[in-house]
Amino acid sequence: QDGVPEFRPRFAAWPTITEIVQVWGIKIMLGEVSTEVGAKQIGDRMEKVLEEAGYYAGKKPLAQ
Repeated sequence: QDGVPEFRPRFAAWPTITEIVQVWGIKIMLGEVSTEVGAKQIGDRMEKVLEEAGYYAGKKPLAQ
């Protein structure tokens, strides 16, 4: 009843990040890559998306 309505981040890079997690999460679940390799790929790719979007350089304000 008192759930948080903002259950996911709302910013332009979110769809890309979601896709990264889905693709590599499935690869992990299917055993195509190890958990360690998949987690590293997710982290590296997410950081690249956020870096290119300007979040690490402070060029983008945080939405929430």
